[in-house]
Amino acid sequence: MVFVMKADLTDAVPSPRSAEVACAALRVRVFRPGDGVVVVRVSGELDMSASHFLTEFLRQRLVGTSRMVVLDFSEISFINSEGVSALLEAERLAEARDKELLLVPAPVVERVLTLLGLAGRFTYAAERELTTTG
Repeated sequence: MVFVMKADLTDAVPSPRSAEVACAALRVRVFRPGDGVVVVRVSGELDMSASHFLTEFLRQRLVGTSRMVVLDFSEISFINSEGVSALLEAERLAEARDKELLLVPAPVVERVLTLLGLAGRFTYAAERELTTTG
């Protein structure tokens, strides 16, 4: 699997309002629909390799001025324990940086979180509430 390295992530940002990067099984798009809000839309398979990519990507993105981060996982088709770990790390990073984290889960993500007893740990946003482009 090919990873987008840290320097490449910076180079991949075409504008401050939107960005898109990908690794083999995962696609990440970033939107800023309004002041203080960033939407990170993740699609594909969130497995061991992709989870490391996503964690590093979020580490870099959760340093800005946005107060709310929406993780849109509605297009995730597979998630394993490493993917759940990446989601828990995103929660930890958001809390450490005083940002509100909202999750839009795909059914498979919701099912895994429920089975692991983690569903109540997250605040959920309805996908229709997101006003993004793309």
